[in-house]
Amino acid sequence: MSTFYSEERGIYTRVVSNLMYSRQSIAAAQSAFRAHCSVTVRPQGQGNVAVHVKPLGESAREPTQAVLEFWNFVLDTEAQRRLAMS
Repeated sequence: MSTFYSEERGIYTRVVSNLMYSRQSIAAAQSAFRAHCSVTVRPQGQGNVAVHVKPLGESAREPTQAVLEFWNFVLDTEAQRRLAMS
């Protein structure tokens, strides 16, 4: 569950639980979006991480769209991962 979301100076930050979004899913999105977004992940304690997403290049023209696509990729990857485990 997201506990915090903000945008400051073009960097969109969301704090999420590793129970909902695995490190693998976030890392997969980070790799897939490398050309479109700078992504930094920092531990926040209690199983949470802060994910900072900064759209780059052409993606910076529509930053909200880029960030939503990033999180959609994370969600889709996580869903696929969990389905494969069941």
